[in-house]
Amino acid sequence: MKLYFKECKKIAASVIYYIFIAILVFSWFQNFRGVTKTEINWEKGIPPADIGFERSLLSKPSEEDDYFGSKVSEDDPAAIMIPCAVMLHKVICSLI
Repeated sequence: MKLYFKECKKIAASVIYYIFIAILVFSWFQNFRGVTKTEINWEKGIPPADIGFERSLLSKPSEEDDYFGSKVSEDDPAAIMIPCAVMLHKVICSLI
């Protein structure tokens, strides 16, 4: 156990660890900060200026929503799988 804490101490003192944490935080600020803030404000009742959703992504879905639950595909599986299987067979045969 003593060796484990010694290794943890070395990792925490490592420059690479701090670079990783800095990149992680920077990435979050670049990708999610605005979305998160907009979602939280929307839940508090402050509507966003320009967003393509009808409701907040954090709100509970209702059965009237377009994306509620799952939808069964209307495509014919045989029409998709047979040509894909034939093409896969041709590719495998061409590699041999």
